[in-house]
Amino acid sequence: MTDQYQDLYQSYRWLVPEQFNIADYCCHRWAINPQEVRHQAAIYFEDQVGQLTMYSYRQLSERVNKLANGLVRMGVQPQDRIIISLQHSADSAVAVLAAFTVGAIAVPLTAGLSSYQYAPRVIDSQAKVAIIDKHTLAPFMASLDNHTLVKQIIGVDTEDDRLISLETLLARQPSQFNRINTLADSPAMMVYPQPEPSPEPLDRKIKHEIPFDPNLKATILSHRALIGALPGFVASQTGSLRKMIFSGPPMIGIAASA
Repeated sequence: MTDQYQDLYQSYRWLVPEQFNIADYCCHRWAINPQEVRHQAAIYFEDQVGQLTMYSYRQLSERVNKLANGLVRMGVQPQDRIIISLQHSADSAVAVLAAFTVGAIAVPLTAGLSSYQYAPRVIDSQAKVAIIDKHTLAPFMASLDNHTLVKQIIGVDTEDDRLISLETLLARQPSQFNRINTLADSPAMMVYPQPEPSPEPLDRKIKHEIPFDPNLKATILSHRALIGALPGFVASQTGSLRKMIFSGPPMIGIAASA
Protein backbone atom coordinates (compact mmCIF):
# COMPACT_ATOMS: atom_id res chain seq x y z
CA MET A 1 0.00 0.00 0.00
CA THR A 2 1.41 3.37 -1.05
CA ASP A 3 2.15 5.79 1.77
CA GLN A 4 -0.24 8.70 1.27
CA TYR A 5 0.75 10.68 4.35
CA GLN A 6 2.51 13.51 2.50
CA ASP A 7 -0.34 13.91 0.02
CA LEU A 8 -2.92 13.97 2.81
CA TYR A 9 -0.81 16.38 4.86
CA GLN A 10 -0.40 18.83 2.01
CA SER A 11 -3.99 18.68 0.79
CA TYR A 12 -5.80 18.77 4.14
CA ARG A 13 -7.57 21.99 5.11
CA TRP A 14 -9.37 22.86 8.34
CA LEU A 15 -12.89 24.08 7.69
CA VAL A 16 -13.01 27.05 10.06
CA PRO A 17 -15.94 29.48 9.75
CA GLU A 18 -15.10 33.17 10.03
CA GLN A 19 -17.37 33.56 13.06
CA PHE A 20 -17.12 30.82 15.67
CA ASN A 21 -17.76 30.69 19.41
CA ILE A 22 -16.97 27.69 21.59
CA ALA A 23 -20.01 28.26 23.83
CA ASP A 24 -22.37 28.40 20.84
CA TYR A 25 -20.93 25.22 19.35
CA CYS A 26 -20.79 23.20 22.59
CA CYS A 27 -23.87 24.47 24.38
CA HIS A 28 -26.30 27.05 23.02
CA ARG A 29 -26.99 25.56 19.60
CA TRP A 30 -28.04 22.25 21.19
CA ALA A 31 -30.31 24.02 23.67
CA ILE A 32 -32.47 25.42 20.86
CA ASN A 33 -32.54 22.18 18.91
CA PRO A 34 -36.20 21.34 18.16
CA GLN A 35 -35.53 17.65 18.70
CA GLU A 36 -35.09 15.93 22.07
CA VAL A 37 -31.39 16.86 22.06
CA ARG A 38 -32.01 19.90 24.27
CA HIS A 39 -33.22 17.59 27.02
CA GLN A 40 -30.18 15.31 26.86
CA ALA A 41 -27.52 15.46 29.58
CA ALA A 42 -24.84 18.07 28.95
CA ILE A 43 -23.10 17.96 32.34
CA TYR A 44 -22.93 15.11 34.80
CA PHE A 45 -20.89 15.86 37.91
CA GLU A 46 -20.47 14.00 41.18
CA ASP A 47 -18.59 15.73 44.01
CA GLN A 48 -16.45 14.18 46.74
CA VAL A 49 -19.43 13.39 48.97
CA GLY A 50 -21.45 11.83 46.18
CA GLN A 51 -23.77 14.77 45.49
CA LEU A 52 -24.85 14.72 41.84
CA THR A 53 -25.38 17.75 39.60
CA MET A 54 -26.80 17.17 36.15
CA TYR A 55 -27.83 19.77 33.56
CA SER A 56 -29.54 19.18 30.25
CA TYR A 57 -28.40 21.34 27.34
CA ARG A 58 -31.38 23.62 27.84
CA GLN A 59 -30.73 23.97 31.58
CA LEU A 60 -27.03 24.55 31.01
CA SER A 61 -27.65 27.18 28.34
CA GLU A 62 -30.09 29.04 30.57
CA ARG A 63 -27.65 29.08 33.49
CA VAL A 64 -24.80 30.19 31.24
CA ASN A 65 -26.99 32.93 29.72
CA LYS A 66 -27.96 34.23 33.16
CA LEU A 67 -24.32 34.49 34.20
CA ALA A 68 -23.46 36.09 30.85
CA ASN A 69 -26.15 38.73 31.42
CA GLY A 70 -24.82 39.31 34.93
CA LEU A 71 -21.27 39.76 33.62
CA VAL A 72 -22.43 42.30 31.05
CA ARG A 73 -24.31 44.24 33.73
CA MET A 74 -21.12 44.24 35.79
CA GLY A 75 -19.43 46.01 32.89
CA VAL A 76 -17.63 43.08 31.21
CA GLN A 77 -16.93 43.73 27.54
CA PRO A 78 -15.54 41.52 24.75
CA GLN A 79 -11.86 40.68 25.26
CA ASP A 80 -11.95 41.56 28.97
CA ARG A 81 -10.26 38.93 31.12
CA ILE A 82 -12.22 36.97 33.72
CA ILE A 83 -10.32 34.93 36.32
CA ILE A 84 -12.03 31.62 37.12
CA SER A 85 -10.57 29.81 40.11
CA LEU A 86 -12.92 27.09 41.29
CA GLN A 87 -12.61 23.58 42.55
CA HIS A 88 -13.95 21.16 39.92
CA SER A 89 -17.72 21.53 39.72
CA ALA A 90 -20.54 22.00 37.23
CA ASP A 91 -20.26 25.74 37.78
CA SER A 92 -16.65 25.63 36.59
CA ALA A 93 -18.00 24.81 33.13
CA VAL A 94 -20.80 27.36 33.49
CA ALA A 95 -18.30 30.12 34.32
CA VAL A 96 -16.01 29.34 31.40
CA LEU A 97 -18.90 29.06 28.94
CA ALA A 98 -20.36 32.36 30.20
CA ALA A 99 -17.02 34.08 29.59
CA PHE A 100 -16.97 32.69 26.04
CA THR A 101 -20.60 33.73 25.53
CA VAL A 102 -19.89 37.41 26.25
CA GLY A 103 -16.75 37.33 24.11
CA ALA A 104 -14.46 37.68 27.12
CA ILE A 105 -11.24 35.77 27.76
CA ALA A 106 -11.44 33.07 30.44
CA VAL A 107 -8.40 32.90 32.72
CA PRO A 108 -8.62 29.57 34.58
CA LEU A 109 -6.40 29.40 37.67
CA THR A 110 -6.16 26.07 39.45
CA ALA A 111 -7.44 25.74 42.99
CA GLY A 112 -4.64 25.18 45.47
CA LEU A 113 -2.50 28.20 44.56
CA SER A 114 -1.03 30.28 47.36
CA SER A 115 -1.51 34.03 47.55
CA TYR A 116 2.07 34.45 46.29
CA GLN A 117 1.23 32.32 43.25
CA TYR A 118 -2.07 34.05 42.57
CA ALA A 119 -0.66 37.57 42.72
CA PRO A 120 1.63 37.63 39.64
CA ARG A 121 -1.03 35.84 37.57
CA VAL A 122 -3.77 38.22 38.66
CA ILE A 123 -1.57 41.21 37.84
CA ASP A 124 -0.33 39.84 34.51
CA SER A 125 -3.82 38.85 33.34
CA GLN A 126 -5.17 42.39 33.89
CA ALA A 127 -8.49 40.84 34.90
CA LYS A 128 -11.11 43.12 36.46
CA VAL A 129 -13.57 40.37 37.41
CA ALA A 130 -12.97 37.05 39.19
CA ILE A 131 -15.10 34.02 40.02
CA ILE A 132 -13.97 32.04 43.08
CA ASP A 133 -15.37 29.64 45.68
CA LYS A 134 -14.83 28.72 49.33
CA HIS A 135 -11.79 26.63 48.42
CA THR A 136 -9.95 29.52 46.76
CA LEU A 137 -11.40 32.45 48.73
CA ALA A 138 -8.68 32.94 51.37
CA PRO A 139 -5.54 32.76 49.19
CA PHE A 140 -7.12 34.70 46.34
CA MET A 141 -8.30 37.57 48.54
CA ALA A 142 -4.91 37.67 50.28
CA SER A 143 -3.25 38.13 46.88
CA LEU A 144 -5.06 41.35 46.04
CA ASP A 145 -3.28 44.65 46.47
CA ASN A 146 -3.00 48.05 44.79
CA HIS A 147 -1.31 46.49 41.77
CA THR A 148 -4.26 44.30 40.82
CA LEU A 149 -7.16 45.50 38.67
CA VAL A 150 -9.76 43.10 40.10
CA LYS A 151 -12.70 45.15 41.36
CA GLN A 152 -15.63 42.72 41.32
CA ILE A 153 -15.62 39.13 42.58
CA ILE A 154 -18.35 36.53 42.24
CA GLY A 155 -18.51 33.88 44.95
CA VAL A 156 -19.75 30.32 44.33
CA ASP A 157 -21.21 28.52 47.35
CA THR A 158 -19.62 30.93 49.81
CA GLU A 159 -20.87 33.72 52.03
CA ASP A 160 -18.65 36.78 52.20
CA ASP A 161 -19.63 40.45 52.21
CA ARG A 162 -16.79 41.23 49.79
CA LEU A 163 -18.23 38.93 47.13
CA ILE A 164 -21.26 38.92 44.85
CA SER A 165 -23.19 35.69 45.45
CA LEU A 166 -23.48 33.69 42.22
CA GLU A 167 -27.01 32.50 43.00
CA THR A 168 -28.16 36.02 43.91
CA LEU A 169 -26.68 37.34 40.67
CA LEU A 170 -28.32 34.61 38.57
CA ALA A 171 -31.72 35.12 40.22
CA ARG A 172 -31.86 38.67 38.83
CA GLN A 173 -30.97 37.82 35.22
CA PRO A 174 -33.03 36.67 32.23
CA SER A 175 -32.31 33.24 30.77
CA GLN A 176 -31.97 34.60 27.23
CA PHE A 177 -28.85 36.40 26.00
CA ASN A 178 -28.39 38.61 22.97
CA ARG A 179 -25.66 36.84 21.07
CA ILE A 180 -22.29 38.55 20.66
CA ASN A 181 -20.53 37.49 17.47
CA THR A 182 -16.92 36.41 17.88
CA LEU A 183 -14.36 35.65 15.21
CA ALA A 184 -12.79 32.21 15.13
CA ASP A 185 -9.42 33.85 15.77
CA SER A 186 -10.65 35.87 18.76
CA PRO A 187 -8.83 34.96 22.01
CA ALA A 188 -10.97 32.70 24.20
CA MET A 189 -8.70 31.46 26.99
CA MET A 190 -5.52 32.57 28.74
CA VAL A 191 -3.68 29.63 30.32
CA TYR A 192 -0.79 29.92 32.78
CA PRO A 193 1.65 27.09 33.51
CA GLN A 194 1.25 25.11 36.72
CA PRO A 195 3.60 26.57 39.35
CA GLU A 196 5.93 24.70 41.64
CA PRO A 197 4.57 24.02 45.18
CA SER A 198 4.71 27.20 47.24
CA PRO A 199 6.68 27.27 50.51
CA GLU A 200 4.39 30.05 51.76
CA PRO A 201 1.09 29.44 53.60
CA LEU A 202 -1.71 29.48 51.03
CA ASP A 203 -3.53 32.44 52.57
CA ARG A 204 -0.55 34.51 53.74
CA LYS A 205 -1.27 38.21 53.20
CA ILE A 206 1.16 39.83 50.78
CA LYS A 207 2.88 42.77 52.51
CA HIS A 208 5.45 43.66 49.90
CA GLU A 209 5.61 44.12 46.15
CA ILE A 210 5.51 40.89 44.16
CA PRO A 211 8.73 40.56 42.14
CA PHE A 212 8.29 40.43 38.37
CA ASP A 213 8.65 36.90 37.02
CA PRO A 214 10.06 37.03 33.46
CA ASN A 215 9.29 33.33 33.03
CA LEU A 216 5.57 33.76 33.69
CA LYS A 217 4.00 33.58 30.27
CA ALA A 218 0.43 32.71 29.42
CA THR A 219 -0.70 30.75 26.38
CA ILE A 220 -3.56 32.37 24.46
CA LEU A 221 -6.05 30.00 22.83
CA SER A 222 -8.55 31.26 20.26
CA HIS A 223 -12.07 29.93 19.70
CA ARG A 224 -10.86 28.01 16.65
CA ALA A 225 -8.61 25.94 18.92
CA LEU A 226 -11.64 23.76 19.75
CA ILE A 227 -11.87 22.58 16.16
CA GLY A 228 -8.30 21.32 16.31
CA ALA A 229 -8.55 19.87 19.82
CA LEU A 230 -11.85 17.97 19.46
CA PRO A 231 -10.65 15.30 16.96
CA GLY A 232 -7.78 14.38 19.27
CA PHE A 233 -10.17 14.10 22.22
CA VAL A 234 -12.61 11.91 20.25
CA ALA A 235 -9.80 9.68 18.95
CA SER A 236 -8.56 9.10 22.51
CA GLN A 237 -11.91 7.70 23.70
CA THR A 238 -13.07 4.13 23.49
CA GLY A 239 -16.23 2.14 24.05
CA SER A 240 -19.54 3.72 25.03
CA LEU A 241 -18.10 7.22 25.54
CA ARG A 242 -16.71 7.32 22.02
CA LYS A 243 -20.01 6.02 20.63
CA MET A 244 -21.88 8.75 22.54
CA ILE A 245 -19.60 11.46 21.15
CA PHE A 246 -20.11 10.31 17.58
CA SER A 247 -23.87 9.73 17.86
CA GLY A 248 -24.92 13.01 19.48
CA PRO A 249 -23.87 16.41 20.82
CA PRO A 250 -20.73 16.58 22.94
CA MET A 251 -21.16 16.24 26.69
CA ILE A 252 -19.57 19.37 28.15
CA GLY A 253 -18.23 17.73 31.26
CA ILE A 254 -18.11 14.28 32.79
CA ALA A 255 -16.48 14.69 36.18
CA ALA A 256 -16.24 12.45 39.20
CA SER A 257 -14.39 12.79 42.45
CA ALA A 258 -11.21 10.80 42.82
